[in-house]
Amino acid sequence: LKDLLFEQGKPLENAVKKALKLLGYKAENYDDGELELDQVIISPEGHRYIGECEGKNEKDIDITKLRQLIESMNADFSRDEVEEKAFGILFGNPQRLTLPQDRGLDFTKKCKVGAAREKIALVKTVDLFRVAKYIAESKNDEFKKACRQAIHNGLGVVVVLPDIPTS
Repeated sequence: LKDLLFEQGKPLENAVKKALKLLGYKAENYDDGELELDQVIISPEGHRYIGECEGKNEKDIDITKLRQLIESMNADFSRDEVEEKAFGILFGNPQRLTLPQDRGLDFTKKCKVGAAREKIALVKTVDLFRVAKYIAESKNDEFKKACRQAIHNGLGVVVVLPDIPTS
């Protein structure tokens, strides 16, 4: 799970999949030789998402990855076996070489505007790490559900995941 804090590329994608599974999602890579998706994500509530991951060394996550996610969502929807367009989630690890507590960046303004228009959730992997670590240690099913609800309700904005229960 620590790869959620400091990685990019495949290691970040794999850490996101692991965290999503802890939250109760089914999450798999998809590659049919023509279309490659970082994650196809299915919630226990029946919501289907396409996930895209990006890690940046010392910058915000920008519009480039959001545009790639939108293209992936459209390509996925054009497949014959897909009957409903998936929601999108952009998982961002900005300032990945900086200690998490010292980070001040997340997503560029343009990325946030585009996400709002397209109803795409923006999830900081630092926040995903925090909740996944708690769930791995506690197995709190109500908290898992609250996290999934926060992600779904966060379509179009930077997702605010629930605080870790104190008891």
